Amino acid sequence: IDNNAIIQDITYPAVIKQYKDGVPPELKIQGPPPGYTDHLFKFRMTIRKNGSTWPGEYPFSPVVHNAYRAIPDTSNNAFIDGGRPETWPRITKTAINWANDYPGQNGSVPGLSVDFLESPSFRLLATRQAMLKTLAFLYFMQTELGMSDWSVDNRQGFGGWFSLDEAEWADLPEKYLPILSLFPPFPYVRESRRIVGIKTMTVDDILRDEKLARTLISKPDSLALGEYPIDIHGKSDNKYLEAYLGETKEKIPNDWNGDGGLFQIPFGVFVPEKLDGLLAAEKNISVSRVVNGSTRLQPVTMLTGQAAGAIAAVSIIQKVQPRQLRPLDVQTELWRSKSRLSLFDFEDVPNYSASWPGVEAAMLYGYMDNASEKTFGVFDEMHWVEVRDVLRRALGIQKFPKRDLEGLVTANELSTWLQELLKKDLKIYHQAIDGLVGDKIITKGKLARTVLALLKASPDNKDKK
Repeated sequence: IDNNAIIQDITYPAVIKQYKDGVPPELKIQGPPPGYTDHLFKFRMTIRKNGSTWPGEYPFSPVVHNAYRAIPDTSNNAFIDGGRPETWPRITKTAINWANDYPGQNGSVPGLSVDFLESPSFRLLATRQAMLKTLAFLYFMQTELGMSDWSVDNRQGFGGWFSLDEAEWADLPEKYLPILSLFPPFPYVRESRRIVGIKTMTVDDILRDEKLARTLISKPDSLALGEYPIDIHGKSDNKYLEAYLGETKEKIPNDWNGDGGLFQIPFGVFVPEKLDGLLAAEKNISVSRVVNGSTRLQPVTMLTGQAAGAIAAVSIIQKVQPRQLRPLDVQTELWRSKSRLSLFDFEDVPNYSASWPGVEAAMLYGYMDNASEKTFGVFDEMHWVEVRDVLRRALGIQKFPKRDLEGLVTANELSTWLQELLKKDLKIYHQAIDGLVGDKIITKGKLARTVLALLKASPDNKDKK
């Protein structure tokens, strides 16, 4: 670990609410907290009492601040719609998560030292300072912004345990403890230790086409999707990036205008390069600092957590180390939970369709072509030449029984053909073929289901125990 490295800023969020009957005396901040004047310029550049409405320019108004991290308030029956700014003044509960990053880009401070991860004593001091910065912002709200009836929410369930050893926090005035004890027990940490995996994702893996709102190249071993733009809180100069991975600041796109777009997270980032018996998830997967700026967000981390759990479960069932698994076996389990893994969401293939897993596999492994960006063509009738092409691409078969390539294919005919093709291994593939019965023409969706069944039955990697 490079002791001169930095990680992204942390933030100590706090849930605050409007007290209709006035703020309880113990939750009213008496006098500026330690370090208040150091943060005041940043606070004023972000939020002002007469600031801009949304959309607009910095500094914004308190109403916009409250809407940014608004939280449902069960005691408030007013109609509020996040997409309708005229309803935002009715918001009565939100979180402080704006202008309170720590350390923040102030003066010569490049960012948060990696010591935050490696040194418990440094981590404690930094966390306390982050907490004080949030306390300072709350004081700014109660005074300069005129929000004297707002304070930390006393109904969040915190307060029974204070995580920052307040008894040893010698320079903290006791008057702040009733408020700080209602803060969450931990800050939001954006970056952590990351494994060196079988695969390491770099910025090239998440470059997205603005019009298509996705990456252009599909990853067959995808186990999760992300869509957040690259969002690095702190410095991203070249000296703080991994040169050995080819990462440079110049490569980082400004993809906020398009709100990011879909990218895939492959199997290899969960599995250590050399160590068995361990899997990574959340902020520990094998990605660069830049990619972590997109994979650290909660929707993505829930999906990577689900993927890591699926890898572990399949490894136990098959009695092999994770690196020995076929990604397809893990993907099959994720599809059971309706976890989308491909870059496509076709209007004619909803995730409750029997064809959905087969279509997902077809798009991941690239053995079938979609009709358009939004349509797979699931009900298209298939000709022999199309069936032959799919089997060649999916199974690597080069020699086929002779047929009229221009003719349409029935279920019975496809069954007969597959039995001819796979006659040496019918014991393996019979379940995938048995469902092909009748004189109905095979549709593209049915073919996708059949090919997935054939792939799952394939002996590839099945002997690895």
